[in-house]
Amino acid sequence: MKNIEKLILYIKNEYKKVPRPKRGTRVVKKKPKAFLTRGVVPTRSLKEIEKDIQRSILDKSILIGINKITRILERQVSILSKVKQISKKSESADHIQIQAIVYANDVRPIWLTEHLSPLSEALKIPLIAYPSLTPSFILSQAVDVKHCCCIAITKQFIDCHPSAQEYIKGISE
Repeated sequence: MKNIEKLILYIKNEYKKVPRPKRGTRVVKKKPKAFLTRGVVPTRSLKEIEKDIQRSILDKSILIGINKITRILERQVSILSKVKQISKKSESADHIQIQAIVYANDVRPIWLTEHLSPLSEALKIPLIAYPSLTPSFILSQAVDVKHCCCIAITKQFIDCHPSAQEYIKGISE
């Protein structure tokens, strides 16, 4: 229980470092036409560009949402079955490698998360139910979104943050 809370807190701190752009603002701004600006081209600061890059890397390293996670798990299962059938020919590993899945145990209806268990068992990925009074609220706060009941931690996140691997090992044991 303590390890999962540490992991969620760790993810929450990573998301706080790089805040999301405000609603209605564009992340990539178009260059204005030269005749409108008369030689003056407004640019974004390097800090803003750096934050956008860090945010995009963070968004790719933690997957948010049941649909997104399910699609990736099903793709991995199909690739695994193809590799077993044709053992000589292996496919390229350009898919996302999920290391752990954390889901809220207060999701209603319950069938929304039932399919995650057999998929994670087939791929030998730890599936962690977050026990709390309001787990979906805590998960959504951790990843800075309005509603969230499932997140997946990828290999890319663990490569950048090795201490997260220790938390996952402590939870899965």
